[in-house]
Amino acid sequence: MKIEEEILPKEFRSGCQKTAVNFLFISLRMNETHARFFKRHEDCAPRQFNPRILHGKHPKPLSASIIHIYKERAAR
Repeated sequence: MKIEEEILPKEFRSGCQKTAVNFLFISLRMNETHARFFKRHEDCAPRQFNPRILHGKHPKPLSASIIHIYKERAAR
């Protein structure tokens, strides 16, 4: 669907304005999709969701600080 069909105004002042509005629109749509996903998985907050780290830890939850430690070790 075209951005002009979804929002008002139907006309934009420039291509840059249309592009900026389009990025914001897509960002909001993606956030809605992610919110629906994480609502189904209430035991895992978005900042804690990392399949690589969580793999093998189920059903025991991990705190954000533990995930941060794993990320720091992986970066070394």
